[in-house]
Amino acid sequence: MEPKFVISGSGSINGILCLINYSQSNTIVVLWNPTTQEFKVIPTSSFEFVPHMDVDILRHGFGYDCVTNDYKIIRQVVCCQKLDIDVLSLGNIDDDQFWEIYSLHSNSWRKLEYDIPLNHKDNGVLLDGMVHWWNESDDVDDEAYLLSFDLSTEEFVTTVAPLEDGSLDLEFVLSDLMVLNGSLALISNYPNLGAFQISILAEFGVKESWFKSSFFGLYLSLCILLEQEGKGIYSLRKKMDN
Repeated sequence: MEPKFVISGSGSINGILCLINYSQSNTIVVLWNPTTQEFKVIPTSSFEFVPHMDVDILRHGFGYDCVTNDYKIIRQVVCCQKLDIDVLSLGNIDDDQFWEIYSLHSNSWRKLEYDIPLNHKDNGVLLDGMVHWWNESDDVDDEAYLLSFDLSTEEFVTTVAPLEDGSLDLEFVLSDLMVLNGSLALISNYPNLGAFQISILAEFGVKESWFKSSFFGLYLSLCILLEQEGKGIYSLRKKMDN
């Protein structure tokens, strides 16, 4: 069976796509230019094969570093002890979660010294030289937030989620990130209300800079598309069906 690839992040970056195949044995990453038909298979990381550990690649982000003229891939890696291994014979082996980054210039991966959990499984959205993920926790007491990674400085920035209206039924909310008119937008879908809301971020790292639109009502059987320059870019129905 041929491997099935998904496109990472926001799609084409300077005509180049980052294609990912999440297989059980190893993760295959390919950079591909559909116009020239050129492609490059990204080498595997040394962290993908850790003795006595199951390695899971949770998510990727792909973008261009304009400062160093380099294409980079960032991803989160989780290592867990294999269940069929005798724990006593191995001693104390802790689970590990970390980030690593690939540089096309060096053609290699390296580990980043950051311990930042990420609980949302979507691939990153690229904007202004930064890869962005929406982070949600299963713990209702934890705040949701935007996690952004600067491809040039290789540093993370967090932006706490916009405040919710306490009068709303927020028991079940579907959230997704997108680029809308050159700005980062959070689409919040409230199935219990039959409505959705758009929040635009003006400044990364500043919680108060979220601008929230009015609520938009909808019929759940319809396919709702937000458009930018005449192109459909977000399907609410697709998000709800996942």
